[in-house]
Amino acid sequence: MTQSQSQHNRSYNFTNRVYNSDKDKSNSCELLLSFIVLTSFYENLKAYLSFVFLMKVERTKKRVFFNLNTIQIAAEFIIYKL
Repeated sequence: MTQSQSQHNRSYNFTNRVYNSDKDKSNSCELLLSFIVLTSFYENLKAYLSFVFLMKVERTKKRVFFNLNTIQIAAEFIIYKL
């Protein structure tokens, strides 16, 4: 079995456990709640990184023009590594 097939099987099994579980219907609620928590964590992380970056710029007394997309990419990378 190739790696992509095994990944597909794992995700398929996970989906079946979440949505087809007769024993515990709360799994889908837990999945939704974890998604909401991660989303709010992501927004807070973006705000925190923006603040830290601005403080660093302020301390060095340099005029730095930066792109907010850079901060967003950094936040996404950190979350991906978690």
